[in-house]
Amino acid sequence: MKRLLAALIGSLLLIGWHFPAIGADLPVKAAMAPAPYVTYDPFSGAYIGVNGGYGWNLGSAQAGIVPLGDFSIAPQGFVGGVHAGYGSRVGQFLYLGAEGDIGIATLTGTAGVPGIISMTSKNTWMGSLRARAGFIPVGHALIYGTVGYGFGSGSFTVADLTTGLSASTNPTVSGLVWGGGLEIPFSPNWLGRVEYLQYDFGTMSATLPTTGTIATKDRVDVVRAGLSYKF
Repeated sequence: MKRLLAALIGSLLLIGWHFPAIGADLPVKAAMAPAPYVTYDPFSGAYIGVNGGYGWNLGSAQAGIVPLGDFSIAPQGFVGGVHAGYGSRVGQFLYLGAEGDIGIATLTGTAGVPGIISMTSKNTWMGSLRARAGFIPVGHALIYGTVGYGFGSGSFTVADLTTGLSASTNPTVSGLVWGGGLEIPFSPNWLGRVEYLQYDFGTMSATLPTTGTIATKDRVDVVRAGLSYKF
């Protein structure tokens, strides 16, 4: 019995000695690779796009210190064109960039003193070069402010209704432009935006022999939407 028990223990020890080696020779199934996690930054890089919306001119006219009428609800119409720029995320939440845009405007309106004087103000095209800065509070949404240099075409005509005389000026106007907006990506390459801009183009003036020089403030406010393609 003692010999049988010793032989059994010896056999178990022998099997235990050789089992790890046998297991080492078995093929090991490769570990499953983790699924790739796809991320992208929709705001960093160059882009081009189109925009369109509505504009109005809050200018007012006066002869010397005498007010002759305002254009607060008169010159208004469609504005739209193209834009291009470059921007980059700074850290996790901040954004810095630069943008230029140019387009047409159909703002036109009249004001004046009935039966005495009539004034017409127009803006036919506008553009700007602006810096953009903002923050990305949650995921893929950019809230930004913008400021820069605006320029465009202005037109101001004054008519003396008592004499039939008229005078006009058609300058290239320029000045400060500022505003802000919200931009949201639809995909890695397409972004949509809504924004507000105000163009302060200074004054335009025209001179008549009977009324002297009449000047009008030329300030255009724009609300527009845009679509951009980021390279």
